Amino acid sequence: MKTNLFDFMLAKVRNEITSCFNCQPYEDGSPVWIDEATCLDDLFDSLLVPESMRPSLARRVRCRTCGNRFEQYDTVGVELRCRIDSNAPFEVAA
Repeated sequence: MKTNLFDFMLAKVRNEITSCFNCQPYEDGSPVWIDEATCLDDLFDSLLVPESMRPSLARRVRCRTCGNRFEQYDTVGVELRCRIDSNAPFEVAA
């Protein structure tokens, strides 16, 4: 059932995902996440995605960097909740 609500939720989820495990550097065979890593289903929880839409949404979401497809319980990269402003002035401790 693809409705306006489905399209709205799909856009919200796509907007949050920044990368996938394929886009991360690897060390000792495991990805080293540059972005914040979370389970796609946990992202659905935080965005209040209805349970009935989750399987269909998961099939439609792709990594915006490489195009990788996801399953509902895959780990995805999301925007870090806090960013360091590299242009902000700073003081040196005495």
